[in-house]
Amino acid sequence: MGENAWISDEPRFTAVVGRVVARAARRPVTVLAIVLLGTAAFVASRALRPPAYVATLHFRLAEGDLSDPANAPRPPRAIQEYIGTVVLSRGQLQRIMEKHGWGRGLLARNPVAAVDEFREELGIEVNRNYFIYDRAFSDEPRSAYVAISLRGADPERTLGVLHEIGDAILKTQSEHRAEHLSRAVSVVEMQLAVARSRARSLDGLVTGLEAEADRASMTAAIPLRAQIATLQTEIQVATEQVLALERRRDALSFSATAESAHLGLTFELFDESVVASSPPLDFSRLAVLGAIAFAVLLALVVPAVGTFDDRVYGPGDLTGNGLPVFGAVPRFAGDEVAPRRSRPMTGGV
Repeated sequence: MGENAWISDEPRFTAVVGRVVARAARRPVTVLAIVLLGTAAFVASRALRPPAYVATLHFRLAEGDLSDPANAPRPPRAIQEYIGTVVLSRGQLQRIMEKHGWGRGLLARNPVAAVDEFREELGIEVNRNYFIYDRAFSDEPRSAYVAISLRGADPERTLGVLHEIGDAILKTQSEHRAEHLSRAVSVVEMQLAVARSRARSLDGLVTGLEAEADRASMTAAIPLRAQIATLQTEIQVATEQVLALERRRDALSFSATAESAHLGLTFELFDESVVASSPPLDFSRLAVLGAIAFAVLLALVVPAVGTFDDRVYGPGDLTGNGLPVFGAVPRFAGDEVAPRRSRPMTGGV
């Protein structure tokens, strides 16, 4: 204890707190002015802040039972990036904003900034995405869950914009898949036409060679018969190619029909919600919020004012700053009374 005797010389925490609070209490007008101004500013900013709502739509992206994994277009593995960049392109978002009057002023002045600001309020989240795996014929149809959220001041308009975005996603995905299947069918039709033309040409050559071999002598007919056998092999290969292309065309046509009937890839809405992230406040809620702000600010301002107040109120203020104290004059009871000249005359001398 001899080595640590200086510990007893340190003031206790409660004593320091009491001293700071006492110094702040000597300046009540300053403390109350700061607290009231801060509380008024906070309540006013909260009262004038426009309400904010977050609308969320939950979709299920799934393959239909009739979807052919070998012929139907493969959905994008990175669904979030695909929706955010390809489906919801800048032009698509601008059309949706113009239709619903979203950010009309900024959209008229600077469409690029308006769309960028709209993207910041738009959120896309993908869960349980099974499209990252390849699918065989024996596997179950794949699926993924997509949640699209948007922040806005009007809950009905925000939800309407989200529904518009969901319809745009479904329409764009269907158009892309139908276009892909249409191009594939066109390519197969061209290949099938070439294969059929080759098969007919080979069949015509065989017919002509057979007629020539019938007219030729036995010796002259031998090379003709050998050529006919070679051409018949080619005809068989060409016929198998025609059949394979026909099966491919039929499968693509079936997938295209399934896609047009929404039996291929579906994008279904199964839940929606609107949550007030910053709801409008009535008078009672503002009063409660103001009382909480007042208490918090008071707890912060009192120690701040008491700590930074360097006035001398007593001997302890001098010793705390390392100044010597030679004595103290006791407080006179008449210090709080007005000066003699300003006192009213009572009639005495």
